[in-house]
Amino acid sequence: MSSKYPVLDPERDRTVQRRSGGGLRPLHAAAVGVTAVVAVIVAFWVLHFIAGAVFLVIKLAIVAAIVGLVARFLMRRSRRRI
Repeated sequence: MSSKYPVLDPERDRTVQRRSGGGLRPLHAAAVGVTAVVAVIVAFWVLHFIAGAVFLVIKLAIVAAIVGLVARFLMRRSRRRI
């Protein structure tokens, strides 16, 4: 019975698995470190952007409320004088 996949020797496979282990190589460790630094920078930039946008909306709402209150006060005051 012929299979389109070759039959691998189990003894040979075990030796390949033993040799391929061994943790990260120096270049891989450097890549992980660079990725971590870039991820932290991007995360802080995104959080800064989101916080800035939220505070901008809050500041605009406060300014609009103050302008509305002053306009309302002046309109009421001008009606009383007439």
